[in-house]
Amino acid sequence: MKKILILILALVTIAITITTLSGCKKEPITCDKPIDCLPPATQTAARTFGCLVDGEVFLPKEKFGRRPLDIAYQFFKGIYHFGIVATNVEENPRRSVIIGFTGIELEENKTYQLNTTREDNAPYGEYFIGGGGIIYTTNADHVGALTITRFDPDSAIVSGTFWFEAINAAGEEVSITNGRFDSRYIK
Repeated sequence: MKKILILILALVTIAITITTLSGCKKEPITCDKPIDCLPPATQTAARTFGCLVDGEVFLPKEKFGRRPLDIAYQFFKGIYHFGIVATNVEENPRRSVIIGFTGIELEENKTYQLNTTREDNAPYGEYFIGGGGIIYTTNADHVGALTITRFDPDSAIVSGTFWFEAINAAGEEVSITNGRFDSRYIK
């Protein structure tokens, strides 16, 4: 009987703790400067991504089990494909930062110019706002750069920094700055 009472007491304590914690609201992260809210620029496969979008913090966030960060580097049908998709699915509408290119082999300590659109398959950057499907993209006049600071194909780790200016079909511009990422990639 004593063991049953201890077990019931332990279960009640756990239930109260879970109820209390789930009722707590998460406090918003505040920083003196927006850049201080970004993850550090590491090279350890920390699965991090962050940047400033027009000076405001952008971090990928998960909701309902949807992956907020996907990085892939694959050799398929004789061609290299590289892509990053970071999405904040908590926001409504959801927002994504996308960088990609085809036909270029990644190299450590190399900078790739983001100066085309997705259709060109050359290095490009995009900022996507769901809902209305607004896409801001790089082109010959709105450019950026992606620098690979670590590339380890044996461990499937890629890290780097980036920035780009992009424009949408209505002529509105967006500035992506202080970007950094560090993660294992999908082979």
